[in-house]
Amino acid sequence: MSSFLLPATSSDQPPAFLNASACRIWLDELPLANVLQSQALMLRQMNLLNRYKLAPAERFRILECLRVPLSVIQEGSLPRYAGKAMPFAPAEQAAFEATMALWQALVIGYLHCLKAALDGENSVLAQTSLIAQRALASLCSTQADTYPGARLPGADFWKLLHGTYAAVEAKGAATVEVEDRLRNGRQMTTATANYAEALLLNAAGPGEFTGRQYGWLVRWAHRWAGKVTVKNAAPEDLKNVSLTVDLGSDQPMIAERSPQVSGERRWLEVAELRLSIKKRLLKLAEGVPPAELGLGSDCVMPGCNAVLEHVYQRWCKGNPLRKFERRSASGLCRVIGGVETIHYHFSGKSFQQPGANLTTQQHDEIALFGQLAAHQVPGFAKQPAFMVEEWKLLEEWTQVDESATGLHITRQLNQPGSRFASSQLIAARPDNAKQFLLGWLRWIHVDASTTLHAGAHIFPGLPQAIAVRNRSSALVAEKFRPAFLLPAVPALGLAQRIVLPPGMFRPELVVEIFSDQLSRIALSQLLERGGDFECATYQIAP
Repeated sequence: MSSFLLPATSSDQPPAFLNASACRIWLDELPLANVLQSQALMLRQMNLLNRYKLAPAERFRILECLRVPLSVIQEGSLPRYAGKAMPFAPAEQAAFEATMALWQALVIGYLHCLKAALDGENSVLAQTSLIAQRALASLCSTQADTYPGARLPGADFWKLLHGTYAAVEAKGAATVEVEDRLRNGRQMTTATANYAEALLLNAAGPGEFTGRQYGWLVRWAHRWAGKVTVKNAAPEDLKNVSLTVDLGSDQPMIAERSPQVSGERRWLEVAELRLSIKKRLLKLAEGVPPAELGLGSDCVMPGCNAVLEHVYQRWCKGNPLRKFERRSASGLCRVIGGVETIHYHFSGKSFQQPGANLTTQQHDEIALFGQLAAHQVPGFAKQPAFMVEEWKLLEEWTQVDESATGLHITRQLNQPGSRFASSQLIAARPDNAKQFLLGWLRWIHVDASTTLHAGAHIFPGLPQAIAVRNRSSALVAEKFRPAFLLPAVPALGLAQRIVLPPGMFRPELVVEIFSDQLSRIALSQLLERGGDFECATYQIAP
């Protein structure tokens, strides 16, 4: 009945344990405090186990012993690559590949057991629902650790996820409640809930979130997946359906919403999920703290509300209508990364602390070279390597005034250049633009052909490089740091804005800015927060 592509088994190379008791003894010696060593040891034994001929019931018992410590190892490995700039450094790439390999080994182990159960093996037949849930949960864990590596699950992942669920559904085991203490505590779960969890996580567009927000998203998708019902026929009221899938596909979703019935199509009914999220949004608007609503003690406002509204749209209403017109584009886009390098471009000089005292030698340098040697100037940042990279432009999205507000750009992963991360500040100039503009990367990922893709949001208005510092009484000695002013754009309803260093924004905070002269402004409203910047509106302070 099952058709999983699994490695052949033999009795040639046994693992270090052939039963659950021996496995527990082996685990007692595993150096869990050393993530690198533990991961390597675990992966070797998992690969040997997956290729060793073993009774399905004993294999399942061994996997249940390995599952918790394996998850601990994987959790420890995640910070070694999660959210790192692309391209990865060799150690980061190795960490990502090892983490994916270990999850894949766990998936294969459970699929060995599931195949036996689906094929009628008496020793595991009664545990079909439990084994199915474990296999799909392991796929969910694989997926959750893929996105932080700036990768998207590929066609093989989706084909396996859909195929596993289809086989379990056909056996009538998808909706049987089982226990999963590791992921659900005392709350019961089902194979269907794990399948829905993977679909919800993908539908939310996880690449668009910061590391902390992504953690919220993973938690919510897992916690609320049980509120989703997978239907094999279109419900009469399609407003309760936002997502449809094809179990025979290698893609996560069916792009269009259609009531046409197909033997492989499934509809995700989200009426209960919609009600649950909507209630929370209303409570947040009333000022109820996120932790009291079960959203998590680490959830903070206003970011929590923004992410919840985002997933409400994606999970309960389908993908939103695009705010901007999108069109294919071609040619090159020149890109600069790094705040100091961008500031250097717009100002034409290395960043200097306003009012720095100059020596006779420094005055001579200005007379001779037109600027100071950065390494000799008190308060100067070292002059950055001023690299302008050439990326390919694939797509532009524009607002009503026809000015580009977003770009889809690509370059080869092995192309010489800077490293880039999601939520990073950049300067960009497509071929059809007269000058560089300031922007930030909404998302970044590597595709199967090792091409680096990025989606950049462009701040309307020509930026002005300035210096900024907080002069509150507690921070009298704070130094100036690079920043940018953006003019008001009445046609787009945009007020004057300032792009600040991260962590500086507070409502009504008065800061000093310096360009040609010193002045004071009062920060108003936070508009965007990225990994190395904050963008806010401001007013001139008295």
